[in-house]
Parts: sequence; structure tokens; C-alpha cells
Amino acid sequence: RAPRIRVSRKSGFPIVEPVDAASDNESDGDGDDEPRENKGQARPKGESAEEKRARKKQVQEQRRLRREQKRENRGVYAEKQDRRMQSKNDRRQHVVNLG
Repeated sequence: RAPRIRVSRKSGFPIVEPVDAASDNESDGDGDDEPRENKGQARPKGESAEEKRARKKQVQEQRRLRREQKRENRGVYAEKQDRRMQSKNDRRQHVVNLG
């Protein structure tokens, strides 16, 4: 039997499994065999214009909230980086003053 080749969901690279490790009852525990969760919703066939507007509004709101979260995270990490750089500059100044 030929080795089994599959694509890793984590890295996107192909994984070659040897013949003896390719049996279906073995699990390597990396979680790639589990199906991914679909976060979207199926749109009904007979969706009215009002339902469509409501659905689109909900998607826009979710995206807006996610953008706000990203903005907050960037601010937090920027503050941390500023503090790190400031303490680094302070240590450098202290070393210069000692020398």
C-alpha cells in the first residue's frame, strides 16, 4: 500500500503518513481529523428583503465589534512596547552615566 498524503489544517503543508501509521483506527492526537466549525449561517431560499437587510446588519455589527477588539489589542500591545523601549533606554542611560 502507498503512503497516505494529507494536508495539515494547521500549517497547510502536506503530511506523508507511512503505511503502518495510516490506518484509520489510529489517532496521533493533533486534532486535524476533527471537522472545523462553520461560523456562517445557511441563507434560506425564500429570504425576504427585510430578512436580508437584518442578516447583513448583523454581519456588519459583528465585523465592527471585531475591528474594535483589534484596535484595543493594538493599543495595549503598543503601550507594552513603549514601556519596554522606555525601560531599555533608561537602562542604557544608566550604563552611560556609570561609565
